[in-house]
Amino acid sequence: MRPYLPKGPAKLVTALSLFLSGVACRGGDPPEHGPNEVNPPAEGKPDEQAGKAPPWTWNTGAAPVDDAASEFFSSIKPIEIRLSIDVDRWNYLNEHALELDADSTFSPGEVSIDGAELGVVGIRPKGSRGTLGTCFNEAGEQICDKLSYKLKFNKYVDDKLFMGLSRLNLHSAVRDASFMRDFVAMGIYRRMGLPAPRVAFAELFVNDQLLGLYVLVEEIDEEFLKSRFPGESDGNLYKDRWPSGKRSGNLASKLRTNEEDPEHSGFERFFEELSLGDDAQLPSIMERWLDASRFDSLIAVDEAIGHTDGPLRFLALAEDHSFYKNHNFYLYQRSDELFEFIPWDTDRTFDSGMVRRVGPVFPRDLEINCEENATSPTDDPVWLRLEPNCEPLVRGLALSEHQGAMARLFDGPFSLPELESIVAWNQLRLKDAVDRDPTIEIDAWSSAVDKLLVEIHTRHELMLDP
Repeated sequence: MRPYLPKGPAKLVTALSLFLSGVACRGGDPPEHGPNEVNPPAEGKPDEQAGKAPPWTWNTGAAPVDDAASEFFSSIKPIEIRLSIDVDRWNYLNEHALELDADSTFSPGEVSIDGAELGVVGIRPKGSRGTLGTCFNEAGEQICDKLSYKLKFNKYVDDKLFMGLSRLNLHSAVRDASFMRDFVAMGIYRRMGLPAPRVAFAELFVNDQLLGLYVLVEEIDEEFLKSRFPGESDGNLYKDRWPSGKRSGNLASKLRTNEEDPEHSGFERFFEELSLGDDAQLPSIMERWLDASRFDSLIAVDEAIGHTDGPLRFLALAEDHSFYKNHNFYLYQRSDELFEFIPWDTDRTFDSGMVRRVGPVFPRDLEINCEENATSPTDDPVWLRLEPNCEPLVRGLALSEHQGAMARLFDGPFSLPELESIVAWNQLRLKDAVDRDPTIEIDAWSSAVDKLLVEIHTRHELMLDP
């Protein structure tokens, strides 16, 4: 039976402490509103702490997703995941993680989630050479205490799903010692009305040995599209392909749906219009292919949270700026032909050192000479950093009237009371799992949480007074 928590954010800490200690609501009946609606505030009653949303709603967003996985991602305590796998297979997966290639490299293992036996599923290490590569030295030896993994429930049994999910990502948070950045960042996107993946926490056991605490992140795939775009989920989903530049590149390699019968005419028309448009045309081109208000929200959130490794980090070919490269986003074309951006991989957010002056956030000189202002972000002479206002789609937004998202962001999910509340809530509910994790020192984790709070305050100040 799911515990009942007292009403009101002011009683959250007391109620949650009782829950985590196993005291809250032992026996008795749940409240009339049911287990999926934990203590909704009384209708018409103002929030007792202005600016704060109840933490249990943080993973739902402005338009809550009502699907089979809703309660799973709303779990207060970290979820228990147990994997039974042949020892030799397990060792091979970890020792050869950098050599393995996507779908063909899953290995079978039996999984249970919070006691529910799911039978055989596929498992493999997760991450590109960028993230995964940091866990191995030059000799190929693992230097991270934990790797990230991906579960595929339907790898060996067609149409097998877990609560409507075909896959689940287990992030080891190798770049986020607080374990909270994905949860906080994705929550902000969702509460601004954007279709971002949901995030929860889990403790992973392999052959009855505790590996430790993990961040669970919803996969962006066909099941995600069915959940977020009901009735129009059969469109093209692209990973890390922005719709502008002087050439579109290999679209087939970026397509994640409809691979057997690819058809890219919508993307190609969008791309062509952006490539040929001038400043007078860019706002109307943007509005023709995007929900401009939602794109404004995406740019505002991305800028506010300091997404250093996100879509606004444009790289251009140094030779002629003919191709743009950025990543950690998906682009989906709905049945009405409008495109939607979906954020991804936010474990490096709230970087106080990243202050870009993007047009919709900080209006600036749109007469910028993009070639003169391009700078090399690394020692790689092939790619140069491109100012976001030099990219046609962002420039179209900067030239348009759709620039109200930043005010909504500061009044809502990016307000300091809201952010402080969600960090404190996560710190309380994760403490026991952190204490059990053999790879984490509790003092180091507490320091990482303090650092996150400092960075949140710094981002807030930078955005208000750049």
